[in-house]
Amino acid sequence: MADKIRLFKIASEINIGKETIVEYLQSKGFKIENKPTSLLNEDMLDVVYDKFKKEKKPQKYKETKFLNTKILFQNRASLILMRKILHQL
Repeated sequence: MADKIRLFKIASEINIGKETIVEYLQSKGFKIENKPTSLLNEDMLDVVYDKFKKEKKPQKYKETKFLNTKILFQNRASLILMRKILHQL
């Protein structure tokens, strides 16, 4: 039996709204309800990944950029704290 994935899972994975995915699949002739728990079969997944694979890459970039920014702010906070301690000495 082929793997099936819930609509909400694939939408969050590729960072695309579920409505967009449903509309696209319906335009390609697939029958799918606009419910977060709808199941996508292997054929549907292939079509979705082919269409939206470009959108998936920026999400990973955004996550990396966010993590880098978070680390930068943590390092900056540590630096400020160290300066305060040194000025007290």
